Amino acid sequence: MNRFFKGFMTWLCLAAMMAGTLSVGFAADGEEEKPDTVVFTVEAATIGYGYLLEPVIVTLEEGDTLATIFERVMTAEGFSYLASDMYVKAIAPGGVLESGARNASGVGAAMNVPKRLGGEVPQIIFDSIADMLELETVEDFEDGWSHGEGALGEYDYSFMTGWMISVNNIFGSTGMSETPVAAGDVIRMQYTMGWGSDLGPNWGFDYFATADKGAITTVMAEAKAAEDAADLLADAKVAAAYADAVKAAMTVDAEQAAVDAAKAALEAAIEEYRANEAEPTPTPDEPGEDAEPTPIPTPTPDPGTDDSPQTGDTNWNLVVVCAGLAMAAAAGIRMARRAEK
Repeated sequence: MNRFFKGFMTWLCLAAMMAGTLSVGFAADGEEEKPDTVVFTVEAATIGYGYLLEPVIVTLEEGDTLATIFERVMTAEGFSYLASDMYVKAIAPGGVLESGARNASGVGAAMNVPKRLGGEVPQIIFDSIADMLELETVEDFEDGWSHGEGALGEYDYSFMTGWMISVNNIFGSTGMSETPVAAGDVIRMQYTMGWGSDLGPNWGFDYFATADKGAITTVMAEAKAAEDAADLLADAKVAAAYADAVKAAMTVDAEQAAVDAAKAALEAAIEEYRANEAEPTPTPDEPGEDAEPTPIPTPTPDPGTDDSPQTGDTNWNLVVVCAGLAMAAAAGIRMARRAEK
């Protein structure tokens, strides 16, 4: 009985101490660790369409590659697609192509690229490829939708078109399924009208300079992923700055300074919104800054007593609790010994 009781009380005290330690540790650790993420977007700025999918934050899963990220996001967003291990052949609303979403839904349902190109094509794109394709006007482009109704893919409009993907503004030479991704990467799937030279890489065609749009893409994605995104993007200043950011990001020949300025303006608008949200709004029960403060009477202390809180009260409370546990344990042991006698 004595040994059993001693062991029981020992384990009880240890358990109490461990519980206290764990609770303090959890509070000290703060918020839970955030998962690793990347930014992903699908763009058709070269035909004047803009975003098929605006920048989104994607949580990484073990073993992710460019291929798995593309497949998971496009399916979830309501797109269908044709793709190999190497590259993407075509993208369409859900249900049009063999892979991806079976039904058009979400963002994918809104995809509406033209079968025939017109004045929406950026002039600098037309000027860059017109001689190679022997075009006189934009109406001379071939028809699109070669992979299915509403689809956008390789060889639509001309033999120089197709989908290319960049990671942190770099177009790799390996297949999508062989390209790993890392936290913080900015992945941009972009449609090219000129074998990629209209997106940045100069493969024998000196078209025009392109800006690095990774940073502005990330800020846009973070704004859309915020917990209060609906309210944030409904704010007039933030909405205007976001629209300007979209315009800068979708301008194929935008200068780097213009892109950086649009990014900074969006960040400033978001920061101002956050600051305004953090400021308490005066209510009838809470007078504003200019109101005279209500005097608070100072209590007269009772002679011979001192009820003021002392530094370290919390620590002393812990000591008292531990002492109480120890006394209870000792008393229990004494009682057990008497019982044995």
